[in-house]
Amino acid sequence: MTQAEVKAKSKAEEAEEAEEARAIGTLEKGSFKELVDSYETTYRKRDQYGREYVGDKKTKTVLMNAPVDVFYNKTNNMGDPFKKIPLNELPKTDTDPEVCHGITLRQLDGVWANVERRCEEEHWKNWNGKHLTPQTVNLHDVKKYVVMPFTEQTRQSFVASLPSTGTYQIPRIFVSASFNLPIRELIVCLAAFINDFHTNFSAEHNRRGGGMTEQTPVWLVGFARNQWDLPSYPDDPMETPMAKAISATEKRVLSITDKDGQYFTRAWPAFESYLAMEDRLWYVYTANDGDNGAVGLISGGATSDIHAVDTLTREKKPFRRH
Repeated sequence: MTQAEVKAKSKAEEAEEAEEARAIGTLEKGSFKELVDSYETTYRKRDQYGREYVGDKKTKTVLMNAPVDVFYNKTNNMGDPFKKIPLNELPKTDTDPEVCHGITLRQLDGVWANVERRCEEEHWKNWNGKHLTPQTVNLHDVKKYVVMPFTEQTRQSFVASLPSTGTYQIPRIFVSASFNLPIRELIVCLAAFINDFHTNFSAEHNRRGGGMTEQTPVWLVGFARNQWDLPSYPDDPMETPMAKAISATEKRVLSITDKDGQYFTRAWPAFESYLAMEDRLWYVYTANDGDNGAVGLISGGATSDIHAVDTLTREKKPFRRH
């Protein structure tokens, strides 16, 4: 096949993919109101240690139609924030633009709200034709039903296409997760990590990624990269977007694993985890069955583990968000 034929075939495949994306959903159809307008979510306040709920469950509206500040916190030893450190400024060194496309939990909650509304209403199916429920929608399915249709007109990354994204969202944490992971489990684990690492009152806490909030960007390849333009990876793995993003996060890697441990059989997760191990900045989280939260295995404990008993309590009583 000649180079011209290869190029023509590529354009034809892209046109077919675009047609499929438009058939799945468009802004004009109202398919993505949770991503461009607002969504509703429930919440409950937690005690000062972030362990127990206090008060009744409430509902709030989260606006998604304008850029929102991204930051992490400096806190006192009780975890109360007293200073916001912005994460919307481009690093002084040369940086791959995709590295600056971190996504926040606030934005991922919008993705979940969209999945929850549309999945069964539109009869989503997985790759082998089986009907999906919101709980079984994985990152492959999110790419097909949310990311590709949402970005079909912009031809940019998902994060860059969101109205709630500013010019830059510099990631504080690199999230390593298989595309087979259900989006719900990813969000549950990220919420638990943010709770466990919300404290940041020392240089060591800061080095390890403390001060996390729902508006602190994390790097996820499927949302950070432009899915309409994915060049081949370079031969040197250290020149890949993933390695560059890990470098931007100062080698902090959060691995979110599936319950069967298939995550650990894949080459890319092994590479991503390896880059974090030397500085003991590798964190492993897994969602529990049902609505029973998530638990993290963390060398040296979480930043919110002030005493050894805190680590024991956290691991025996997993964080549940609502």
